[in-house]
Amino acid sequence: NFGDVRVESDSIMALTVFNQGGVELQVESTEISGTDALDFDIVSGEGSFSIPPGGEDSHTIEIKFSPASLERKTADLKIVSNDPFEEILNIPLSGNGVLPEIFSFPRELDFGTTLVEQDSIRSVGIQNRGTSKLTVDSMRMAGQDPENFSVVGLQSFTILPDDTARKILVKFTPKSVNDKSAYLLIYSNDPNNTPDSIRLTGKGVIS
Repeated sequence: NFGDVRVESDSIMALTVFNQGGVELQVESTEISGTDALDFDIVSGEGSFSIPPGGEDSHTIEIKFSPASLERKTADLKIVSNDPFEEILNIPLSGNGVLPEIFSFPRELDFGTTLVEQDSIRSVGIQNRGTSKLTVDSMRMAGQDPENFSVVGLQSFTILPDDTARKILVKFTPKSVNDKSAYLLIYSNDPNNTPDSIRLTGKGVIS
């Protein structure tokens, strides 16, 4: 069981074959079959081999799990040998394809009117709606007036699946009068949504 593995990433585990009989074990073939056989691969030790009797020698087969999509994957490693009691040995293979999924809210922050060179602060919530750890790497401002907006505090963190939302604070400090706009770009390990963008708007006024 390979457990949780990120989609389109690799995990390798080793299987060791021993001969506990009194004559030479001759393995004719090794192959992977089953529902999700394409998600598993033998990377070393495949094909035919032999192991002398005695139980001291062994042969290692390395198997790679590379889930192409989400959800549980299953297959079988089939070992065909001259063992008269188990000519075909089927070893179940399993693993879960997982991915993080970022979800931020609200999708737009409107700071309203704020005095020039004064601060107005709003919050954004970030959730992980995926099945593996979400890592937020960095944040930056982009768009028409990015110099008027900033993130207060920590800008990199991790969120486990089903954890409570992480709240970040965004500050609007208008440098001059009139409408201002920008985008907060949130970079993470979500391969389907990076950067995630939140529209920011506000208006600078004078008293």
